[in-house]
Amino acid sequence: MFFDGCSKSLDYSCWILTALTLAAGDATPLRMQGRKLIVHGTHGLVRSWAQEPRMDEGQLHATDMKHITAVTPDYIELDLLLLEKVPEFPSADLIEAAQAIIDTFRVELLAHEFGVPAGWDYVKNGLFQNEEVKEHFGPQWLCHFLASALGCGLDWICNFASVPQEQIKVEEWWSGELPRPDPKYEEVALGILRYFDKERQQEESSPRVEAITQFIACMLDFRIQTLLPSTRRIRTGAGDHLALTNLTRASVWYAVPVPLANTLFSSKRVWLLEPYDPDQPFVESPRYREEFGMDSGPVDPRKIEEHKLEPVRPNGFLGFNPRLGESPATVVLQRTGETFDTADLRASRNAINSWRLIAKSRLVGCPAIVESKGVVQLLKKQRVYG
Repeated sequence: MFFDGCSKSLDYSCWILTALTLAAGDATPLRMQGRKLIVHGTHGLVRSWAQEPRMDEGQLHATDMKHITAVTPDYIELDLLLLEKVPEFPSADLIEAAQAIIDTFRVELLAHEFGVPAGWDYVKNGLFQNEEVKEHFGPQWLCHFLASALGCGLDWICNFASVPQEQIKVEEWWSGELPRPDPKYEEVALGILRYFDKERQQEESSPRVEAITQFIACMLDFRIQTLLPSTRRIRTGAGDHLALTNLTRASVWYAVPVPLANTLFSSKRVWLLEPYDPDQPFVESPRYREEFGMDSGPVDPRKIEEHKLEPVRPNGFLGFNPRLGESPATVVLQRTGETFDTADLRASRNAINSWRLIAKSRLVGCPAIVESKGVVQLLKKQRVYG
């Protein structure tokens, strides 16, 4: 498979690479997180759904591509797993319980030096010497993460590490392996167990305690922390099928392309979408660039030329901005009050099954996303524009 033609620009080359990669049965382009490509579409220059390739994405081998039915510069047509629930901030009771655990085991939980593993000293001496980063991942972040986890339940906490470990067996995680169970966190693990069962005795069976110590080690590992700078809980299926994700604006729907339903926990497999009619005028939110690090909407050829495009890149190490969080930007969203913490501002789905891609996010701690009545809906042949 090859391209026999002339490339018009860097963006056009990236677009051709995207199309060829998908045609070859590799779904990696679906989780790319660079800026949106600007290429020639049906009616002139368009801001495509396809995004600039990033070096930190691995290859998705042997992906079932029957769920992708059309690929054009303007849109991609594919099957989506639509999450009907919205991200939730932990309740006051969960915050209080998490804070009590942190206060009880303050030394164990707050003297961990961000869990930087051996061989990553340059990170500890670089990123985590930044006072804003150290403050961001301090007691408040830890409280929100732990409270969200408590809200997911004891079984979810015990399985937190086993789910990504199974994913890592299939697809390599560029950051290496997850932290192992750590006996120094056994007292903290027993404290978490007592939260779920006040009568629980110290002689808890060791497999469950061991699993919780691994959850704690993951929670304190900077590689996990930087995936979830603004932790929220979201339901991804029945029972204990929940995941941790990031704060986002209240107008987007969470949807997972079917080919990404069981991809690596660290990848941006969730598409944040808004209903869109390509035949209607589109008014771009002036905050999209500030919130998500990418533009949306049509391209004005009078203001921009393909070959002079400057990439829109996130700030900081590994795309993490200590002030704003990752994408979406926590500070901007909290200032406007347009988050799921305060309201659900999602527009109703339209009859023409078309959407606009606003950004991408993560789901950490959940198994494969599958159709589930009242929670996850399988939508066939949805068109997603850029």
